[in-house]
Amino acid sequence: MELINVSIKNNMMPQNIVACVGEFDGVHIGHQKLIEEVVRISKQKDIPSGIITFDPHPDFVLNKKTEFTYITPLEEKIKYIETMYNLDYFIIVNFDLEMSRLDYHDFYNLFLKNLDTIVVGYDFRFGFKGMGNVDVLNQLHK
Repeated sequence: MELINVSIKNNMMPQNIVACVGEFDGVHIGHQKLIEEVVRISKQKDIPSGIITFDPHPDFVLNKKTEFTYITPLEEKIKYIETMYNLDYFIIVNFDLEMSRLDYHDFYNLFLKNLDTIVVGYDFRFGFKGMGNVDVLNQLHK
C-alpha cells in the first residue's frame, strides 16, 4: 500500500482509482463496509483502490473538539487498514484552515474529480461548512 500525502499546494492525488473518503476514526463496522465496497468495485473494474482520509481531524482544526484525541491514531489506522485490506493507496489530505475554507466545488475539483469511483457514507459532507453532501457529489461525479 502506497502512502501519499496531499495538500492544496501539493496535490498528488492518484487518478482513475476507486476510493472511499472520510475520517475513519475508529474504523468501525460502517467504515469497514465502505472499505470492503472499494475493494469489491476495484476488483470488478480491475483498477487500483484507495482510502482518502484527513490529518489532522477537521473537528480539531475547526475547534469542534477541545481534546486533541483520536479513537484510532493515524499510525494505528494505517497499520490496521494495511493489514486488513489489500488497498493500493492510503491518501492523507492535510487538513488546515485554508482547506476548511474551500467551497465544495473547489474541494471536488482538487481531490475527487479524477477518481473513477467514490464511495462514501450516507452522511458524507465536504467543502466549506459541509455544504457539499452525497446528493451534490452524485451531481458532480457523473
